[in-house]
Amino acid sequence: MTGQDEDRPRLIARAWELAEAGHSVRYVAEAIGRSVGTAHAYIREGREAAQWVELLDRAEERARARMRLSMYADWLMTERQAVGGSALEYVPVLLKIEERLARLTGSDAPTRVAVSDQRDPVTVDPATVAAIRAAAELTGEPLPDGEDPTP
Repeated sequence: MTGQDEDRPRLIARAWELAEAGHSVRYVAEAIGRSVGTAHAYIREGREAAQWVELLDRAEERARARMRLSMYADWLMTERQAVGGSALEYVPVLLKIEERLARLTGSDAPTRVAVSDQRDPVTVDPATVAAIRAAAELTGEPLPDGEDPTP
């Protein structure tokens, strides 16, 4: 590689920087010590490189956003299962996540959702119910707020 070739990337960056600042091609040519035609070519290469960098930056940001949204959706489902919350409480949030993911990927967001809670209903052992009632009778205290221990 010759000395001129080694300076080329630096000169392209400098030419683009000056052109972006509003300087004429003639001024850029004088500043980088090249002909007007070469300065014009360097400015064009600098613009193309800047466009690629911008595209890559936007793609990386979209990928990071998709990752964050997917991680949040996974966490939300794990949390729902751990807490035992109703699916109906979590669906609106998950739909918003899916909507945002669809916008990021350019696909269609879900418009209808069928929700079903496949978990078994909570049941209380009949022996436990009898023990709670017996304890309430022995102490003479009513069940809290008139609660019945059966679901």
